[in-house]
Amino acid sequence: MPSTAEDREWAYEFAWPGRRTLVRAGGARVTAVDETGADVTARYPELRGLAAQLGSTEALLDGQVVVFAAGRPDPEGLRRRAEADRETARRLVDRHPAFFFVSDVLHLDGHSRLDLPYVERRALLDELGLAGDHWQVPPTHLGDGGAVARASRDHGLPGLLAKRRSSPYRPGRANTDWLFVEAPDVRRVLIAGWRPGGGRRAGTFGSLLLAVPDGASLRYAGSVGVGFSQEELGSLAATLAELEQPRPPLADVPDHPDARWVRPVLAAEVVHGPKSAPRWRGLLSEPG
Repeated sequence: MPSTAEDREWAYEFAWPGRRTLVRAGGARVTAVDETGADVTARYPELRGLAAQLGSTEALLDGQVVVFAAGRPDPEGLRRRAEADRETARRLVDRHPAFFFVSDVLHLDGHSRLDLPYVERRALLDELGLAGDHWQVPPTHLGDGGAVARASRDHGLPGLLAKRRSSPYRPGRANTDWLFVEAPDVRRVLIAGWRPGGGRRAGTFGSLLLAVPDGASLRYAGSVGVGFSQEELGSLAATLAELEQPRPPLADVPDHPDARWVRPVLAAEVVHGPKSAPRWRGLLSEPG
């Protein structure tokens, strides 16, 4: 996950469990190809109406084909659609309907848009007004990646996509401007205290002690000791020194004899991995 300090530089989208698909539509024709370049137009007859909606506009669109059942993504239905021939696909339309979630526009009316920043391509995409029974443009969220990550988990989605707002579209090239973050568990916490650091962290802190609201009081929520930049270690240590208080702000005090306590006025986010220690993401607020 990008840090909270970088949030304004990034846009966040839900990662849908589907098949990456490029769709060229316009001029009364629709053509769809998958990630391998294979023509899969016949598998998704629901998308033919895209050309009619675009009218004389021609566009090359990037997105995901997703199949739903009972309001949730249906991997088995998607597999059946992806393996279907033309006749089978027609029979499966009612039972396993396909939806195209458009996330980007690569060419528009004969002009490449690949070099435009992501936010400009998204603006062009939104102006197309694509909305139909089997296609839509899901929203992109500018900043606040933690909230998007929590919503992604709440909806049972595989994760989120973080895209640098200034990034061009780079076909077929992995890069650090587009990140797939798998099932991030981003939690909001308050800093309740810290433990002194040693070695390279002497004079700063080794870990932060965290808390979460529990009714009218605070409950201990573990600690975080990784993910800090050198600059953060110094600046945060100075801030914590100003907030220090003699008594813990928690009812359930952890057994750390060296713990130093602070007024719990700093909100932050930490990212919990399924098999890794919590990782610092950054502050959400200044002392207040």
